[in-house]
Amino acid sequence: MDISSKKLDNGIAVNVLPLKGMQSVGISIGVKYGSVDEKPEINGSAHFLEHMMFKGTMKRTWKQRNEDIKALGANDNAFTDREQTNYTLQVYRGNAGRAFEIISDMVTCSTIPKDEFELERGPIINENMIHMDNPMYLMDDYVPSLLFKGDPAGMPIGGDNERTIKRITRDALYEIYKERYFPSNMVISISGGISAADGIAMAKKYLSGFEGKNSKFHRKISLQKNERKDMNIEKAGVTQSKVSMGFRCSPIGSANMDEYIAMNVISEILQYRLYEEVREKRGLSYDPQASYTPNNSFSFFAIEAGTEPKNEEKLSEVMLKELEKMESGEIESGEVKKMANAIAIRYRMLLDRSIESAVWITTSAMLNNDPSLLLKMPKLLSNVTLDDIRMFSQKNIPAEKRGKIIMRPKKKQAY
Repeated sequence: MDISSKKLDNGIAVNVLPLKGMQSVGISIGVKYGSVDEKPEINGSAHFLEHMMFKGTMKRTWKQRNEDIKALGANDNAFTDREQTNYTLQVYRGNAGRAFEIISDMVTCSTIPKDEFELERGPIINENMIHMDNPMYLMDDYVPSLLFKGDPAGMPIGGDNERTIKRITRDALYEIYKERYFPSNMVISISGGISAADGIAMAKKYLSGFEGKNSKFHRKISLQKNERKDMNIEKAGVTQSKVSMGFRCSPIGSANMDEYIAMNVISEILQYRLYEEVREKRGLSYDPQASYTPNNSFSFFAIEAGTEPKNEEKLSEVMLKELEKMESGEIESGEVKKMANAIAIRYRMLLDRSIESAVWITTSAMLNNDPSLLLKMPKLLSNVTLDDIRMFSQKNIPAEKRGKIIMRPKKKQAY
């Protein structure tokens, strides 16, 4: 099993992973433009632009596009992250060519229609409100805002409703579209029931004519060190306290592969330990989590859990103790092997899912400059050592220099 990669003459990178016997084909079109690439005054533009890609092209209105997708029985979606915007489509393999034409037309020939622009502002504002209202987004949204305050990495992916989303203009979005959606800034990945030759031929047919000014954009690398920071948030309408602790990590690229692999294993170890200590042994929380978020310009690691407000201090103590144990090297070789193997198995199972594997290939091509990393991960994980885990735990999770956020219910005022 191999991933076939080809760069089209116009600069678009194409990757195809044939998966024998699979009935579906997953398509992922990634654009190297996310929230870290935005100016503060247009924060949220990448996400707004993602929404507008679905609103019409020179060939189709949004309604025609939706009807064409539905007629194929396909599932399409998109997401915006800090360093990419990704458009996805999953379809029956016999309809792959027609589906690819629709998604490529959507991404490369959008008109950002003026009448749809104002209408779409409302759903985006409401999507941002969902994030603001939901403590589940604490680790993903608030932690980077604390760790990278004043840095593009700390800006919210969706933007700020009052400061930016209500002020962004259609012309500003169209200018960004023309500047950032160009061939060499895009990666296409196709995975599932299709041959490498057919996948590449499909990309050539529908994307070779796409032209654009191939420019290079340089992202600012966030290299600040960890330092103790605290944030306390009182929020009306919630009944649970959420505790999160985070750390800056090294930006990731092909040169930092050892650290990238080790941090994935460290995250798995802490996830398992927190579940045992916080939930199973003490009954303090339902959903303890550990998460490693690697990027080219910045990375961070965080843990979090929710609890009854009366147990907030106890939960914080247990979470901190687990971080201290990792930092001090209280880890066993067998634990490392077991967790690394668990992650490797999940990567192998990812090959059962066409759309998830296509997205992973696109992301690793942009993040690690290696579209074949998905297939290499099991072996790389098998080579991780106890020394690696101890070294990178000590480097990246200094317990005393944590960024800590507590979101708790807002106290009712006495009258």
